[in-house]
Amino acid sequence: ISKIDAAKRQLDVAIRLFLNNGDIVAIHTLTAAAYNILRDLSNLQSKPVLIKEKMLEMVKSQHKKMVRNGINEAENFFKHADEDSNKLLKFNPNGTEFLLWDACVIYHSLTSEKTPLMSAFNMWFFTKHTDVLQDGEMKAEITKLISEMQLTHEDKGRFLKLSSEISRITKL
Repeated sequence: ISKIDAAKRQLDVAIRLFLNNGDIVAIHTLTAAAYNILRDLSNLQSKPVLIKEKMLEMVKSQHKKMVRNGINEAENFFKHADEDSNKLLKFNPNGTEFLLWDACVIYHSLTSEKTPLMSAFNMWFFTKHTDVLQDGEMKAEITKLISEMQLTHEDKGRFLKLSSEISRITKL
């Protein structure tokens, strides 16, 4: 198995769990594992990693700190217990959503491919987080599509059911 295939499979499983309201710790752990592979492959090709570079340009200034924080803290907490075995984590699952979104973007950047699950997750992400994106053509197109399909972020399962259709009708 290649590194890129491992990351793809981890992402698809994380998305399926996410859209099925699965365990957020498992989702975050899978997402972080895939993200780290993709980040390393992206760095080898001198491609940008959005969470650290370009994505923060799209996020409104009042939300940037929340996005930056929480990314590494939860990942390390869920993987290690050597230095903090008695520590409790105040876990914010919103960070997982941003990390998962960035991993999908990096995967697409490296492969020019999006799985139907990645497209479905991207649509869900933009449905929930339209407020953090800057105004522009992309936001307008997403808002229009969300309205036409009568989508709401509360119904994650619907995005899972629509995954193959969403990948056909959108570039997300």
